[in-house]
Amino acid sequence: MSTKRERDLAMADKQDSLGQLQTFLNKLFQFESQDLDFGVYKILHYKRAEIKEYIDTLLVDTVREQLSTLSESESEHIEEQLAELAEDGLVSAWIASKDKKQKEAFIASDSAGRIKQYQKLTKQKRSVTVSKEVENQIYNHLTTFFSRYYDKGDFISKRRFGKNEK
Repeated sequence: MSTKRERDLAMADKQDSLGQLQTFLNKLFQFESQDLDFGVYKILHYKRAEIKEYIDTLLVDTVREQLSTLSESESEHIEEQLAELAEDGLVSAWIASKDKKQKEAFIASDSAGRIKQYQKLTKQKRSVTVSKEVENQIYNHLTTFFSRYYDKGDFISKRRFGKNEK
């Protein structure tokens, strides 16, 4: 059986933002403290398995599901723009043309801006994915949010000031 220190070191080895969030949430819920068997901690220990499952799997699944929804809506928006452009006579003629020379002639014409816009949107549609960086930013924001209300083993309320407040 591993000691608490070994588990903490294993958790600390996760340097990505998801690992940091999971480590922080485990620390916040204080699952390792056996002497906390009163009040809200009693309920947390009773629901420990469900909370751990949420922290370890469901949280990640929920974030990724929402990010894929974002990607899908972005893709739909691009699809609408492509449909609008395809209604244009020049763009539809360019799409219908099979010959490479004919396509190049359309692009060389004066009104090729809409064709280039169509090509750009087609490229964007192929590459619509939310980057790992965005996912990491979400985890970092969640960690920051929870850390604002937790300090030294206790939940606290900290007053936050806006730009013009003091």
